[in-house]
Amino acid sequence: MLIAAVSGCTAGGDAEPPPAPVVYAYEQRESESTPEGVVLVRDDKVVARIPGESPTFTADGKYLVSILPGKIAATDVASGKTYEHLLTFTPPKGCEVSASLVGDAVVLAAPTLRRLKLPELTTVEPVSAQLPPRLPACVVGTVGTDLLVVVRNRQGPQLYRVGADGTTRRLGPDPLAPPIDSGPDIIRFSTTGPPRMAYVTSDGNLAEVVHVLDLDSGQDIVPEFAALGLPDRADTVNVRDVWWSASGTLYATMQSQKSRQEVAAVEQQLWQLNGNAWEPAYAMRWLSVRELPDGRRLIILAEESGDPAVGPGNLFEESPQGLRQIAEAVYEVATPPLTTPPPAQPPALGLVWGPYQEGYQAVEPKQIANGGSPTGAVSDITWQNWGTDRATGTGTGWVEGETVAGGHEEKMTVVAFDLGTCGGRPAYRAVHWYPTSESYDPAHYIDACNGQFH
Repeated sequence: MLIAAVSGCTAGGDAEPPPAPVVYAYEQRESESTPEGVVLVRDDKVVARIPGESPTFTADGKYLVSILPGKIAATDVASGKTYEHLLTFTPPKGCEVSASLVGDAVVLAAPTLRRLKLPELTTVEPVSAQLPPRLPACVVGTVGTDLLVVVRNRQGPQLYRVGADGTTRRLGPDPLAPPIDSGPDIIRFSTTGPPRMAYVTSDGNLAEVVHVLDLDSGQDIVPEFAALGLPDRADTVNVRDVWWSASGTLYATMQSQKSRQEVAAVEQQLWQLNGNAWEPAYAMRWLSVRELPDGRRLIILAEESGDPAVGPGNLFEESPQGLRQIAEAVYEVATPPLTTPPPAQPPALGLVWGPYQEGYQAVEPKQIANGGSPTGAVSDITWQNWGTDRATGTGTGWVEGETVAGGHEEKMTVVAFDLGTCGGRPAYRAVHWYPTSESYDPAHYIDACNGQFH
């Protein structure tokens, strides 16, 4: 199962505290040019390379935890120093040890619950809980000061909520996943709004299912699959990743294929949960997306020759200036939990939807190129009202004569409109340019999110 800032002075003369560093980590697979392991980045600089996998940050972002064969490692984000702790037990199948973070400690079932103090990972004390005895258990997260523990028995996994005083109650469906499944997997918790847990199970027929569990009421829902074109769960669905945005929206990257027909799987797609149903957010080879507190996003794009269901991809940073590649052969990316939404982003021009393009996915692009004929490009653009419902600008484009080569340059009017979102971020979803000497025809435009011409 796959998962993968300058201080100044105030008016009164007191120095402002420096902003918190922007940190993230990614798990890199071995390739011809990269070693295997976890890379820790602070303020866009690599500060540590750590052996291991499954990187996870504590809620305050002070420590990064990863796992190695028979060990768990904790790295101090400020100093880059890493501490290791030898595990004296084998975690249950499907138990992601590095996700067992509670405050400034890791809580493990070994076999009873015990706290390991970060970053030295020294044992502090046992944790009181009324869990079924002699069964494999795994701490998967917290709700406030309460622990969430998955216990596995022959009927399937069960979820328990353990209070600070040891009070224990079961949550969600019983079992949480079919007995044949080693899940639940890819467990993610919302950081805003009501406490919710998204998790993935498998029905044994290659169909993976995303659940959303309300951790207060215990209500468990399975979002509708209709938008994926899958009328039933006998069809193949692979869930690569699931995550919550800082605004409380659930996203997932999923790949689907009709299991009863000999057809190729569709491309990995980004989906977002709207009410109780999935709706497409972006149809491209996105594997994972994580938000940074300064408004940037980290995106893993599948390699053109790779399998988006299982392979690593290339890690990019998305900013108003466009995409910048950070690393290759990346399997998973992690950021500290965001408890407040990142600052509002100015809209970009759609998304990059083809090779050799310019201007798309950028804010107030100076030039736009579709990546083909010179008639599909406009340069030296000056915008007047970017950020409003309809932005207009002027630039220079190529007008075709009897042939493309026989054309000439001419002043162009550029219109960007249909303000909404593409790929989960603000964007103009339509663009059109035409000779300024001609009149505007609203029926003709390019869908800036997918490149469809109208």
